[in-house]
Amino acid sequence: YISGIIIYLQTHFQTEAINIGAAMLLIAFISKAIFNSLYLWLMQKFLHHVYINLSLNLFYSYLRRPMSFFSNENSSLITKNLMSEVSTYVAALGLMIKLFTDILLFIGMFLLLIILQPLVAAIVIPIILSIGFGFHFSTSKFIKKIGHIRNKNLKLVYQYVSQGVGAIKEIKLYAREKLFLKIFN
Repeated sequence: YISGIIIYLQTHFQTEAINIGAAMLLIAFISKAIFNSLYLWLMQKFLHHVYINLSLNLFYSYLRRPMSFFSNENSSLITKNLMSEVSTYVAALGLMIKLFTDILLFIGMFLLLIILQPLVAAIVIPIILSIGFGFHFSTSKFIKKIGHIRNKNLKLVYQYVSQGVGAIKEIKLYAREKLFLKIFN
C-alpha cells in the first residue's frame, strides 16, 4: 500500500515538475520576445533620429560651402555622400550598438560561469576567445578589401547616375539610350 502511494507521489511530482518547467520556459520565451520587440523598436527609433540629423547636417554643410567648392568637387561624390554614406554610417552604428549589447551579455554569461563553475570557465573562456580572435584576424583584411572595392564601385555608379540625370536631353537627342544603359549595367 505504501509503495503504491510512493509511486503515485513520484509520478505526480514528475508530471507537476514537467508542467512547471514548461510554463517557466513559455514565460521566458514570451518575456524574451517582448524585450526584443521593445529593444528593436527603441533602437530603430534612435537610428532614424540619427539618420535624419546626419542627413540634414550634411546637407546644410553643403549649402554653406562657397561656389568654388562645387566647381572643384565631383557632383557624384556629393550625391553619394548625401544618399549612401549617411545610411552606411547609421547601419554601422546599429551594428555597433548590437555588438555592445552582445558583449555585455557575453561578459555577464562568463561572469556567471566563473562564479558557478570556475574550472569549466578556465577551460572554456580561452577556447572561445582564441576562436573569436582567430576569426577576426583571418577576416579583417578581406573585409577591408571588400569595403574599398564597394566604395570604388559606388562612386562609379553615382557618377553614371549623376551624368545620366544631367544629360538625359543629350542622350535622347542623339538616340544613345542603349549605349548609356550598357555602360550603366
